[in-house]
Formats: sequence, structure tokens, C-alpha cells
Amino acid sequence: MDPSSGCPLSLDVSFCNTGQDDLGVACGSRKWKGTLKARMPISASRVWEVVSDFVAVANWGLLADSSLVDGEPNVPGCIRYCKSRHCGPDGKTLWATEKLLANDHEKLIQSYSVIDGNVGLNGYVATFSISECGADDCSIEWFFEFDPLQGKEEQQVVKQITSVLASRLNRLYELLSKSNQANL
Repeated sequence: MDPSSGCPLSLDVSFCNTGQDDLGVACGSRKWKGTLKARMPISASRVWEVVSDFVAVANWGLLADSSLVDGEPNVPGCIRYCKSRHCGPDGKTLWATEKLLANDHEKLIQSYSVIDGNVGLNGYVATFSISECGADDCSIEWFFEFDPLQGKEEQQVVKQITSVLASRLNRLYELLSKSNQANL
């Protein structure tokens, strides 16, 4: 977010375009990758309380709807349906079904993959992790990778995805900030 906005949420975006990602891991043309990093003045446990509810992502993720399609809610293997508030170039509402791969309540890590939809991201897998930085401060890393899109530029696509994810984190911060103020 723009520092002039007064929001203490700080974001950092990185993507793989030089043969190495920010962790020094070689990456080739097999997958395009990106990472969104944020520092949030909210406790890690409070952030996890919200984001670990895989099925309820629409409550904070700027989606029109999310619902359980298959499996037990919030247990790896379950599948959610996500309906966007936006339409694609064809005028149809964007949607995806996503499978929960991991939801580790001790390590505060959630991984999921897109298994169907019209968002155009084949092979998309994301991992959302939270680390405690202090009693009321945490860092968040949202790593994602997906199959290259023919006819598109990697940097542009990764920036679009990170922009969407940043909007979701900003919305999460707004909700949790209001919630914290209401509890004072």
C-alpha cells in the first residue's frame, strides 16, 4: 500500500524473472513465481484465526462468494468454490475451485491449489504463511507459482496477481483493525 495513505501495513513484492527467486532457488520456464510479503501490526494468532478458515475466504478476500464444494471444512483435501466480484474479458464472472493442500495450525501455514475455473491460471499453487514478530505484530508471506501463460509477459502477470493479493491483505488488515478497535 502507498505509505502516504497512513496504513501501517507494509508490502513487498518479488517475482522470479532472472533465473533465481528471492530465496536463491533456481527457477526456469517450468513455473512462474511470485511472493508478496507484508508486515501487519496484528498478532499472528489473530490473523491465523481468520485466514485458517479456508472456506470463509469471501469474508476477507474481496470475493463475492466462497463455499464448500467437497470434503470436511478446513481439512486438507476439502474444495472451495470462489466467485469473484469481477468479470473476465468475455464478460463472464471469474470463478475458481480451490483445493486445500495444508492447513497447519502450529506453523501457521496454509497451502492451496486452483483445480478448475475460468481465471486462466493452470498449475496455480499458493502458500500463505504467518510469523510472529511481536505480541501484536506479524509478517505474512504469500508465495505462488503457476504454469506460464502463452502470449503473456511473466512480470506483468505476476504483478497483476500480487496486486490482487495485496488488495486482499489490505482488506484483511482493515477488518482486523476495526475488530481490534471494537474490542478496546
